[in-house]
Amino acid sequence: MDSLIVGIIAIMCVSVVIQAWLVYGFAKRVRRPQGVLLSDDQCPKAAVILCLRGGDPFLSRCIDALLAQKYPRYKVFFVVDHPSDPSDSILRAVLARHEKNNFEIQYLNDPLETCSLKCSSILQAYKSVDEQTEFIAQLDADTVCHQTWLRELATALDDESVGAVTGNRWYSPDSQSIGALVRHVWNAAAIVQMTWYRIAWGGSLAIKTSAIKQAQLDTKWASALCEDTMLTEQLGSIGKRVEFVPGLLMVNREDCTVRTFMPWENRSEPLAVGPHSPHPKNSPATTSSSRVSPCTPSAMTRSVTSAR
Repeated sequence: MDSLIVGIIAIMCVSVVIQAWLVYGFAKRVRRPQGVLLSDDQCPKAAVILCLRGGDPFLSRCIDALLAQKYPRYKVFFVVDHPSDPSDSILRAVLARHEKNNFEIQYLNDPLETCSLKCSSILQAYKSVDEQTEFIAQLDADTVCHQTWLRELATALDDESVGAVTGNRWYSPDSQSIGALVRHVWNAAAIVQMTWYRIAWGGSLAIKTSAIKQAQLDTKWASALCEDTMLTEQLGSIGKRVEFVPGLLMVNREDCTVRTFMPWENRSEPLAVGPHSPHPKNSPATTSSSRVSPCTPSAMTRSVTSAR
């Protein structure tokens, strides 16, 4: 019995040391100074895909921040779950305040039966991207990006060995509830592991279109539950890597209770999500989760291009 206890304690001590070493390495990486960003002339043409479902409380700020990017050439593709979805009215209200016309609104049309709804949405938007576009960026409805977000993605992608660039989410809610603290600690630990294993996060992500074609990611997404976690392996097969950029960590101020933490944690696990869920046409959606189930089958098949 004594030897068993000693063994357990030894394992725990080794685990603590390993985790401490990983955290120390992560902290050093985050503290690295940012390099010089690309100039306007150096910035390649970009496309941004935002999949929407539900009235996320941060959606308006997300859209405002996305259209305020200090980037010379980019187009935003909004893929809305359904015309009756709460996100559609929020989206149009926000767009009405802007003078820019570098966006396109689409409704999910004929989602594939072989993949998740988010993958179907990404593939639909990807087909609309022109040949001059050199990389595709993605973010979630609760991601409020800073003005140089797109330029920082492009700068990191300028490395020939890099196929995709990613940030992550850092929960820092204004409230000090127990649920918010639990999620903050859970997420902080997860970020360290994701960084060391080069696991991409779709809430702040960019992929070279050449890498998508070379690795045939569109084919892979057509039979996948999650579009981001596969990138390390798939890009590695063509000699490219996923690069984590500390400046692309997105602060999230959303509160959380202990009761709502577990459903959130389950939504964060790709394998916990079925490929399809019916759209609540007769009842309003109460949450938005472009990370998990951004779009669902729609009876409407029209695509609307803004001409403002």
